[in-house]
Amino acid sequence: MPTTQPATALTLTPFKTGGFYYAVISDIHLGHNRNPAARIVQNLFAAFPDNAETASLDAIFIAGDVFDNILMFNDEDIDAIKHWVNELLHLCKRHNIKLRVLEGTPLHDRTQSKYFPMENSIGAIDADLKYVSTIDIEYMDDLDIHVLYIPDEPPGGSGPALQTVKDLMRARGIEQVDIAIMHGLFRFQIEFVDSSITHDEQEYLRLVKHNISIGHDHTHKCFEQDGHGIYVQGSFDRLGHGYETPKGHMRFKWMPDGTWNVRFIENTNAMRFDTLNCTGKTLEETFAFVEEKVSHLPDFSHVRILGESNHPVFSSMESLIRLAPLLYWKKEPVRDKEKAIAPLAELDAKYVPINITRENIVSLLLEKMASDGASGEIMDAAVEIAEELFPWNQTKSTMPTRQTHEH
Repeated sequence: MPTTQPATALTLTPFKTGGFYYAVISDIHLGHNRNPAARIVQNLFAAFPDNAETASLDAIFIAGDVFDNILMFNDEDIDAIKHWVNELLHLCKRHNIKLRVLEGTPLHDRTQSKYFPMENSIGAIDADLKYVSTIDIEYMDDLDIHVLYIPDEPPGGSGPALQTVKDLMRARGIEQVDIAIMHGLFRFQIEFVDSSITHDEQEYLRLVKHNISIGHDHTHKCFEQDGHGIYVQGSFDRLGHGYETPKGHMRFKWMPDGTWNVRFIENTNAMRFDTLNCTGKTLEETFAFVEEKVSHLPDFSHVRILGESNHPVFSSMESLIRLAPLLYWKKEPVRDKEKAIAPLAELDAKYVPINITRENIVSLLLEKMASDGASGEIMDAAVEIAEELFPWNQTKSTMPTRQTHEH
């Protein structure tokens, strides 16, 4: 990816750098069960230290999925999260950095990012903060720029979302916004295209004058065209096996000469989730191979042993674990040798969200029961219960047929 790109002229009020310098981070997933919040927060402080480089930022955008799941007040991750939010707000206040927090996937964030404005208000911090949970366009008058925000799973899907964006732009009398901060998926990111949930990159590249940043996909990638592009910063830290590509965040600097400098800032201390492919190795070779590979890993890293289902290592895991007892170990026996040696890909780019509504909840439940092999009698009983719980739902017209769920 080129670090400097030509850009159409953009007149900005001189502000700090004389142009516009901002950071975008997303998919932090605080509260994840395999990567403690305290550790992720430590890496966040390292990514945004209180120094001259951070102070030169005009804005920090968090493009969704601050949280991984809903948390209770007594959760052990809460203290670290509260500490980070408070410190980040104070950092932004001290250095006059705008902080914008976009709502991410409902299954993850669950509107818990409302804590940012709550802490900002109750703590009398008064940072320049905006929490965004709906499609919106913000005009930053001190920079003379328009910023488009689109959270994940907008009502009605990608088509109505695009129309809402065009309506907002028409109402503001503008033909383009300067940058966009989004959470979701563009069509170029996934192999199978469902136009109802994926955004059309060509439409948005016409509507956004400069750069689009989008969260949700955990793999860092970019789609560049005509001097600007769509940038997927990826997840900030690692959360599981198969996510072994570099993690971090992105920074964008509009230079006084009209060019953009775009950088990916790696989180070099991201949690390690290493997969060791032992396919075709003898037990002796496997022990030597694994010992060499794990000797340099930090404590509490995760190690997955991959091999044929009858590989002798799986009956000797206790001996293997004694090599490094402070690591998390997982065994992954596979029957298909070709699958075992195939490159492990990050799966988020292929993820297709399902909107659960009043109208489809029963049919989704029944389809899941059918896929799990539920009998016809159990399915019939489930329909009776569903009719009592969801009287508005036409269960009989949407349920799988008996032939389907008995197949």
